[in-house]
Amino acid sequence: MKFIGLRHEKHFWLRDRIIQDTIIVFLGTTTAGILDLVFRLVSIRLLIPQDFATFNTLTAFIMLGVIMTSPLGIAFTRYFTEYIAKDELGGLVFVFSRIVKILVQIALVVFLLCLVISPWVANFIKTKTIYMYKYRTKTETIKEAV
Repeated sequence: MKFIGLRHEKHFWLRDRIIQDTIIVFLGTTTAGILDLVFRLVSIRLLIPQDFATFNTLTAFIMLGVIMTSPLGIAFTRYFTEYIAKDELGGLVFVFSRIVKILVQIALVVFLLCLVISPWVANFIKTKTIYMYKYRTKTETIKEAV
């Protein structure tokens, strides 16, 4: 029987693939949270209160869409693990690329739709921040600084 000292067991958990993947997901989620916080703090400083409230309302609607489509991620994960278990990586790559193409097309349509209707939405919610650089004069900027 061989004695394995603590020095050899010290970092054994770093070699486990599940733990490595969990650490990567944790670091990615933490980084995304920090970047979201910085984005929110910057947007609070740049937007007037009415526009920030509008921004948060639109964010809430987007989150509703994300919550409604989140079961798709679970279904895709289950579907993909079947390919991985059968060691059919070619089929997995094919299905994944098809799904990515469909999602990119949907995102492009939604983006173009939002781009087209954005002037009407801005007019409806009476926001001025969208056109802030277009309509601002130097005297308004100086008055705000004082």
